Amino acid sequence: MLGLYWALNIILALIQAVIALALLAMYIQSVRALGGKASKLLLALSSLLAFQGVVASISYYMLSGTTGPEVAIPLLPVTLLGVLVAGTLFYIVSR
Repeated sequence: MLGLYWALNIILALIQAVIALALLAMYIQSVRALGGKASKLLLALSSLLAFQGVVASISYYMLSGTTGPEVAIPLLPVTLLGVLVAGTLFYIVSR
């Protein structure tokens, strides 16, 4: 059974992945319009953030069946940090 803390971790990881995919779309437009090394690095960063969010949500779902809140609770700040990083990048880019 999926516990509350695991569900929060999975939701936060998926939110991070969605934000990172939105960043990826913005950066793809930027690379096409401007080119440059910095745009390509940002493209790589957003791709890694999206990949990390998807892998984390799958991993959290798999861990939820074998471990409990003693593992899920310490992972919440780490997952929240990923959402904050992606959200901050999105905020900066969208301005």
